[in-house]
Amino acid sequence: MPTPTTQNLLQQAENYLDEIDVRINTTLPDRNQAAAMLEAVIPIRADLADFLDNWQQIIDRMHEYVDALTEPTTEQGYKTALDLFEILLAPAEDLSDPNKWGNLQRLQNAYGAVRNIIVKIATEFSGGSSPTNDHKLHAALLFIDAFGGTELRIEPSANPNDPDAAASTDILPRGPVIYLYLTVGSNTNHIHTVENIVHEFGHVLVFRNGTYTSEIYKEWYVSWNGTSEYGIGEFISNFPNDPTLGWGANANNLQNTSANEIEQERLANMFEAFVTGYDPAINSDDTEERRAAWALYTFMTGECPPTDVNIDIRPGNPERPCGHGLMYWLQFYESQS
Repeated sequence: MPTPTTQNLLQQAENYLDEIDVRINTTLPDRNQAAAMLEAVIPIRADLADFLDNWQQIIDRMHEYVDALTEPTTEQGYKTALDLFEILLAPAEDLSDPNKWGNLQRLQNAYGAVRNIIVKIATEFSGGSSPTNDHKLHAALLFIDAFGGTELRIEPSANPNDPDAAASTDILPRGPVIYLYLTVGSNTNHIHTVENIVHEFGHVLVFRNGTYTSEIYKEWYVSWNGTSEYGIGEFISNFPNDPTLGWGANANNLQNTSANEIEQERLANMFEAFVTGYDPAINSDDTEERRAAWALYTFMTGECPPTDVNIDIRPGNPERPCGHGLMYWLQFYESQS
């Protein structure tokens, strides 16, 4: 059913108020009383018109969110869509620079990362089937709650901590900032991939209320149930510091497999995998690989490990934690906003 326009609704309301006028005149013999009631109706008409206009603006904005998930065709279209989803492109002076935000491929990839996250959330809302517009709208609003205000900032220089790293993420007083370095190794005009940017949004999700103090981090590496029990990630921490463990063949697809800040990178890798569609190797024949895979899988999906899988944190401690799942953490931060 098409959405009624403001004019249609206003006309229906006017007809209703006209009927009130008639009823007042026909049921009240006292002309003065009738006139007073009619006068009281006049501001109601004005208030109703304002309400319906505001309502229509909200409906129009909802349509904009859904429409923005259709790939734009122009540079300005990408910028408008990113702005709608409250992603800031910086520095402002670089918006038209053909080597920076004036580069169509760079814009496409930034937009693609945002769109892929929203579509993944919408698909989760739909139970895995093709998401409806309602699912897409809910997903867009959830994205804004979880990631809105994030700044994608181009840095012409290299990462000061690792010249081969393409990006890094930090939380500043003004909000989350994803630094996109143009100099990566010998390349001085690096174009960041969709997946690279998705990975960095995984860091934003963790950083929303701290790094090592955020609730999502604590479930992974402090306590999976709010007690003295180990975090889910500690099921694999006693293995060699190998961030690829548990991913099987998908390990080659991950954006960061460095052992530096390994648990933070595991979290960002899981978000990247969640959005992109990489599954941990839960059916691996290798015991350590399978144990690590189930730790990753339960944290990502909220599905509990089966009792026949040996994933003891350490010998003599056969706990099998069940994670909340990344959809929980997306909505957790929505509830905190």
